[in-house]
Amino acid sequence: MGSTAEKMSVMDIMKVVGSCKEASHPGKSKDGSRIHVVYKKGEKRNKQAEEEAKTAKALGLDDDHYTGRLDHVWESKAKEILVTMLVELEREDDDGDPVYRTFNLKKGELIAIKKMGD
Repeated sequence: MGSTAEKMSVMDIMKVVGSCKEASHPGKSKDGSRIHVVYKKGEKRNKQAEEEAKTAKALGLDDDHYTGRLDHVWESKAKEILVTMLVELEREDDDGDPVYRTFNLKKGELIAIKKMGD
């Protein structure tokens, strides 16, 4: 399940997230299904993505692998499918608070998503 794999189709992604439990209170609870995501960011990285890549490198992590809890799946006003997750400890912010990441299926490549449990 490395970054060199072919990206998943939207249909396959929706099958996986459809089998997952979303958080009961998105943005507030940590009870969504545990998932692992491999996501290749688009060409344009914002400042937050650049900082995160540096932190991941310093910790010896792949900057395109994320493990955590599914928060919710939603559609933007631009009709883009977005997957938001609460990322686990290795990606806390400077204050030790949990970090949420949203993956845009149009702007990047969701290579793999795997349900690891509820």
